[in-house]
Amino acid sequence: MKADLNLVNLKVHTGESLVEAGISIQDGKIIAVAKPPNLPEADETIDCGGLLAIPGPIDVHVHLRDMELSYKEDFYTGTCAAACGGFTTVLDMPNTRPLTDSPERLVEKMERARRMVVVNVGFYAIPPLDGEVVRELASKGAVAFKVNLCRRWTGWDTDSQENLVEAFRMVSDTGRPVAVHAEEGAMVREAEERLRSSGRSGLLDYVEAHPERAEFRAVRRTIQASINSGVRLHVCHVSTAWALEALSRAKR
Repeated sequence: MKADLNLVNLKVHTGESLVEAGISIQDGKIIAVAKPPNLPEADETIDCGGLLAIPGPIDVHVHLRDMELSYKEDFYTGTCAAACGGFTTVLDMPNTRPLTDSPERLVEKMERARRMVVVNVGFYAIPPLDGEVVRELASKGAVAFKVNLCRRWTGWDTDSQENLVEAFRMVSDTGRPVAVHAEEGAMVREAEERLRSSGRSGLLDYVEAHPERAEFRAVRRTIQASINSGVRLHVCHVSTAWALEALSRAKR
């Protein structure tokens, strides 16, 4: 078989070590990875100069706006940017307008994206405190669920540990993971209100409204909720050493 393209003089990781190899591509698919003498002939050959070849990256935390926020970005422009960066797959967060919080909205979003995306896209959904709806969201194609402890767009009180465990149990029943924005909402909202009332709205004021302890406390109770519910947990954008250490201990 003659390939369309051979990429030679590459470094490829075998899972154990880096080796020099080439890659043959036919109809957009890899058909061989081998030393150049063992590659099939090709219509075109590119010397990659010792570059590292890696599997196409997957970004599990992407905000493709579209819908009512398409003036910022849409599914086409956002996935074009992903493709330009080499990403083969992105997972879209649900805090769009409208929110991805029902099976109907999830299906609407997926149907719109299907006509526009240029890379693989999966969609998060927001879990309500309704097991039947959570199961339907999963069956309609939600790849995971997202809970933001800092913002009240779940439709239930995220400050309640009982609610958090219940939501996690419902997600766990679907076999899907849950991703969490872990900041104590009450603490952040109080700080934001206090700073706004004094006319403070700068960048450093934003940092002050999101103290380290807000993340650490939220991560600690998120870990406990995941243990109590059995859900697979992904904590998003960890920013403190305390939280990282707590997650590392829990993982062990």
